[in-house]
Amino acid sequence: MNSTAVARVNGYLAGHGTRQQLEAEAERLGLTQTGLERLRERVSGRR
Repeated sequence: MNSTAVARVNGYLAGHGTRQQLEAEAERLGLTQTGLERLRERVSGRR
């Protein structure tokens, strides 16, 4: 995982970005399948 990907993941965890944006770049983030699923859950669980 490179520093740009880490920054993007941190942004999603902080509440920035949409599920649609996440899906558009999911493969480039370098996460494991489990990590990606957890991130999707966090992004989808927002109100």
